[in-house]
Amino acid sequence: MNEELWDGIVLDVWPDGDTFTAELRREDEPDLLAEFSMRECGVTVVSGDLLIIRPDSVVKRDLGVWTREEIDEIKRRAAIRFAQLRNLFDPPLEKD
Repeated sequence: MNEELWDGIVLDVWPDGDTFTAELRREDEPDLLAEFSMRECGVTVVSGDLLIIRPDSVVKRDLGVWTREEIDEIKRRAAIRFAQLRNLFDPPLEKD
């Protein structure tokens, strides 16, 4: 896994039409909210767009054709995220 890679989802585009808020996720890291400028990032986004964020770029995730490896990686990350969320509502029992 690339330690500098974050998955993101656009939550909101500001009224100025340039700034957007995205929720960023990375395995074993807390989720973050960040604001970006479409002009500075070189992307045009709407709420719900999926992003790949690197230190030097923000790229919209293409929802077209997916490889088996991409699907397997998404499933793996989704299973980890599901376990994290499940533990928030149903923490594992402590053993004495």
